[in-house]
Amino acid sequence: MFYRVFSTGKPFEPIFGAPAGTKKEKNVDCEIDDAWILQHKYFYETILVQPDHIAQIAKYNVLQAQLDDGYNALLEAIDAASKKLNAKAEAQKATELKSKAWQKLILAMRKYHNVMKAVLEEDPQMKEKLGIVTPIEV
Repeated sequence: MFYRVFSTGKPFEPIFGAPAGTKKEKNVDCEIDDAWILQHKYFYETILVQPDHIAQIAKYNVLQAQLDDGYNALLEAIDAASKKLNAKAEAQKATELKSKAWQKLILAMRKYHNVMKAVLEEDPQMKEKLGIVTPIEV
Protein backbone atom coordinates (compact mmCIF):
# COMPACT_ATOMS: atom_id res chain seq x y z
CA MET A 1 0.00 0.00 0.00
CA PHE A 2 1.05 3.54 -0.55
CA TYR A 3 0.98 5.68 2.53
CA ARG A 4 0.53 9.37 2.95
CA VAL A 5 3.80 11.12 3.60
CA PHE A 6 2.17 14.10 5.24
CA SER A 7 3.39 15.11 8.65
CA THR A 8 0.02 15.40 10.38
CA GLY A 9 1.07 13.68 13.57
CA LYS A 10 -1.45 10.92 12.86
CA PRO A 11 -0.55 7.37 11.85
CA PHE A 12 0.11 6.91 8.17
CA GLU A 13 -3.08 6.41 6.18
CA PRO A 14 -3.24 4.17 3.11
CA ILE A 15 -3.83 6.05 -0.13
CA PHE A 16 -4.61 3.06 -2.33
CA GLY A 17 -4.01 -0.68 -2.34
CA ALA A 18 -1.38 -2.83 -3.93
CA PRO A 19 -1.18 -2.84 -7.72
CA ALA A 20 -2.99 -5.67 -9.48
CA GLY A 21 -0.93 -8.85 -9.65
CA THR A 22 1.37 -7.84 -6.79
CA LYS A 23 1.80 -10.57 -4.25
CA LYS A 24 1.74 -9.30 -0.66
CA GLU A 25 3.88 -11.81 1.17
CA LYS A 26 6.17 -10.98 4.04
CA ASN A 27 9.75 -11.78 3.11
CA VAL A 28 11.25 -13.72 6.02
CA ASP A 29 14.79 -12.60 5.21
CA CYS A 30 13.91 -8.94 5.00
CA GLU A 31 12.05 -6.47 7.18
CA ILE A 32 10.36 -4.93 4.14
CA ASP A 33 8.37 -7.01 1.67
CA ASP A 34 9.06 -6.68 -2.06
CA ALA A 35 5.63 -5.30 -2.98
CA TRP A 36 6.07 -2.49 -0.46
CA ILE A 37 9.47 -1.61 -1.92
CA LEU A 38 8.23 -1.62 -5.50
CA GLN A 39 5.19 0.49 -4.69
CA HIS A 40 7.06 3.12 -2.75
CA LYS A 41 9.93 3.28 -5.20
CA TYR A 42 7.47 3.78 -8.04
CA PHE A 43 5.62 6.41 -5.99
CA TYR A 44 8.73 8.48 -5.28
CA GLU A 45 10.25 8.06 -8.74
CA THR A 46 6.99 9.15 -10.36
CA ILE A 47 6.45 12.18 -8.17
CA LEU A 48 10.04 13.43 -7.98
CA VAL A 49 10.63 13.56 -11.73
CA GLN A 50 7.59 15.66 -12.63
CA PRO A 51 7.37 19.24 -11.29
CA ASP A 52 3.60 19.39 -11.72
CA HIS A 53 3.18 16.42 -9.37
CA ILE A 54 5.39 18.13 -6.80
CA ALA A 55 3.30 21.29 -7.15
CA GLN A 56 0.08 19.31 -6.64
CA ILE A 57 1.35 17.54 -3.55
CA ALA A 58 2.67 20.85 -2.19
CA LYS A 59 -0.97 21.88 -1.74
CA TYR A 60 -1.02 19.41 1.16
CA ASN A 61 2.01 21.05 2.82
CA VAL A 62 4.44 18.39 1.63
CA LEU A 63 7.72 19.92 0.54
CA GLN A 64 10.05 18.48 -2.05
CA ALA A 65 12.67 18.13 0.69
CA GLN A 66 10.31 15.83 2.59
CA LEU A 67 9.78 13.75 -0.55
CA ASP A 68 13.54 13.61 -1.10
CA ASP A 69 14.05 12.53 2.50
CA GLY A 70 11.42 9.81 2.12
CA TYR A 71 12.99 8.56 -1.10
CA ASN A 72 16.47 8.54 0.48
CA ALA A 73 15.11 6.64 3.49
CA LEU A 74 13.57 4.08 1.12
CA LEU A 75 16.88 3.66 -0.71
CA GLU A 76 18.67 3.22 2.62
CA ALA A 77 16.14 0.55 3.63
CA ILE A 78 16.68 -1.27 0.34
CA ASP A 79 20.45 -1.07 0.81
CA ALA A 80 20.23 -2.32 4.40
CA ALA A 81 18.01 -5.24 3.38
CA SER A 82 20.45 -6.13 0.61
CA LYS A 83 23.40 -6.01 3.01
CA LYS A 84 21.49 -8.16 5.48
CA LEU A 85 20.82 -10.81 2.82
CA ASN A 86 24.49 -10.72 1.72
CA ALA A 87 25.67 -11.13 5.30
CA LYS A 88 23.29 -14.06 5.78
CA ALA A 89 24.60 -15.73 2.60
CA GLU A 90 28.18 -15.25 3.76
CA ALA A 91 27.35 -16.70 7.18
CA GLN A 92 25.74 -19.74 5.58
CA LYS A 93 28.79 -20.26 3.39
CA ALA A 94 31.10 -19.93 6.41
CA THR A 95 28.97 -22.47 8.29
CA GLU A 96 29.23 -24.93 5.38
CA LEU A 97 33.02 -24.50 5.25
CA LYS A 98 33.25 -24.98 9.01
CA SER A 99 31.13 -28.14 8.82
CA LYS A 100 33.32 -29.58 6.06
CA ALA A 101 36.46 -28.78 8.07
CA TRP A 102 34.99 -30.45 11.16
CA GLN A 103 34.14 -33.57 9.12
CA LYS A 104 37.74 -33.74 7.84
CA LEU A 105 39.02 -33.31 11.39
CA ILE A 106 36.71 -36.03 12.70
CA LEU A 107 37.91 -38.43 9.99
CA ALA A 108 41.55 -37.63 10.79
CA MET A 109 40.95 -38.03 14.51
CA ARG A 110 39.10 -41.30 13.94
CA LYS A 111 42.17 -42.69 12.12
CA TYR A 112 44.39 -41.39 14.94
CA HIS A 113 42.04 -42.88 17.54
CA ASN A 114 42.12 -46.32 15.87
CA VAL A 115 45.92 -46.23 15.63
CA MET A 116 46.23 -45.23 19.29
CA LYS A 117 43.85 -48.00 20.33
CA ALA A 118 46.00 -50.57 18.55
CA VAL A 119 49.34 -49.20 19.73
CA LEU A 120 48.33 -48.68 23.36
CA GLU A 121 46.24 -51.83 23.73
CA GLU A 122 48.42 -53.00 26.58
CA ASP A 123 48.49 -49.67 28.46
CA PRO A 124 44.96 -48.49 29.41
CA GLN A 125 46.27 -45.63 31.59
CA MET A 126 48.08 -44.08 28.64
CA LYS A 127 44.89 -44.37 26.59
CA GLU A 128 42.99 -42.48 29.27
CA LYS A 129 45.65 -39.75 29.28
CA LEU A 130 45.03 -39.33 25.54
CA GLY A 131 41.27 -39.14 26.13
CA ILE A 132 40.42 -42.67 25.03
CA VAL A 133 38.12 -44.13 27.62
CA THR A 134 38.51 -47.84 28.20
CA PRO A 135 36.12 -50.00 30.17
CA ILE A 136 37.46 -51.45 33.37
CA GLU A 137 37.68 -55.21 33.27
CA VAL A 138 36.60 -56.92 36.43
